[in-house]
Amino acid sequence: MSRKLSKKEGTTLQKEIEELIRRNKLEDAYEILKGNLDDLFEFDAPYAVETCLALSLDLHEFDRAYEDLERLEGKPYVNQQTEEALRDAKGKIRQAEKAYYAPKKKNKIPAYTPSMNEKEAIAIAFDEKTPKSKEGIAFLLAMATDPARPDRPRTLALMGLMRGGYSESIDFRKNGTTYHLIPSKTPAPLQEAIAEKVYTRLLKSKDTGKAQLSTDLLGHLAIGLFPKSLSSFSDEEGLYKTLTLLASSCFGEAVEFASGEEEDLFKRAYELIFDSCYSRKGKLPES
Repeated sequence: MSRKLSKKEGTTLQKEIEELIRRNKLEDAYEILKGNLDDLFEFDAPYAVETCLALSLDLHEFDRAYEDLERLEGKPYVNQQTEEALRDAKGKIRQAEKAYYAPKKKNKIPAYTPSMNEKEAIAIAFDEKTPKSKEGIAFLLAMATDPARPDRPRTLALMGLMRGGYSESIDFRKNGTTYHLIPSKTPAPLQEAIAEKVYTRLLKSKDTGKAQLSTDLLGHLAIGLFPKSLSSFSDEEGLYKTLTLLASSCFGEAVEFASGEEEDLFKRAYELIFDSCYSRKGKLPES
């Protein structure tokens, strides 16, 4: 039996689900949504229908998707948008199920070349299947050590080698420094206490837009610094302040610095996130 959620309760529940989705905790998001489905349907029916369907399909839970649909179809009429979403849902489930169980074609990973288009190279490096093959590891190794390739794409290639458990030592040059490291033994970005503390503080912002942007900036800064840690950039307070100032700047607000050190951190973070990655300033790099 559903209960009527207040605007604050409903919005808080939606934010909790969206935050879990953003952090790729889809199963947790799905379980919370399912546990509150009746209440959420009454609060925001289109959101409940579309998000429930999207999560079940992303998790390849096709039987549960049909069960959810049957449950939702038994609800009273709300509006045309909800009815259309329910009407289209069964076809979407069947289409996703068919695609999932269809024989998978093996896409051959091409040999890496320095002249390869950057977007294509990044897409291959970021593909979760790439580190699972010898050809993929060879691609990532060549890309990560290509001196002509910009820092960020090479960093993504290095992270691919880390996911693939590559255990040989490599020389990785970035920001003017050469690092001698073993990818399989190298901690991934954001895997340190300062990252979790700053992330939690940023999420507490009353401005949800800035909170979202500043946490995204945290991830981009971590990749910009990597293989150096976030703690090498500044302490917790300095890192937090820098990211909030950057978020304000991206929203077009005037930024004032309390000290020269604060301004220097801002400029360095801006360079690591924007200038050293892409020539188009003010646009977040592609992950």
